[in-house]
Amino acid sequence: MAYVRLQFACDITISPINKAGTTYDHAAREPVLQVARGATITIKAQVEFIERNRPIVDERGGVQLKTAGYLVVLVSDLARLSYAPTLGDKITDIPGEIGIYFVTSATPHAHKGGRNRTMHVYFEDRKPVKR
Repeated sequence: MAYVRLQFACDITISPINKAGTTYDHAAREPVLQVARGATITIKAQVEFIERNRPIVDERGGVQLKTAGYLVVLVSDLARLSYAPTLGDKITDIPGEIGIYFVTSATPHAHKGGRNRTMHVYFEDRKPVKR
């Protein structure tokens, strides 16, 4: 069996978005007042910050997404927690970091033994704080 390990993993706390519990304005296609959040989960992940002055810029559908960094998580951990990273999930705690980050996308990585073993979960800081 192929096994992949994370280097320098730490506990990351994520508050997933609860689309079923959120009231939406269907005409404007946006949540009314505040987005509902599900129960927080804690997962082991390796954190990789992109150089602060040069974030990755990704254009999708004419929208520029700036990435502050990404988490490397094991697919087996995601399956064990029954969690799939989605746009808008809030990363509430990264040890040693100030700020609240939001998930922008997730892509599979590290194919080994015929299937992917890790996933990159990209995030951004919507309210940057001076460091």
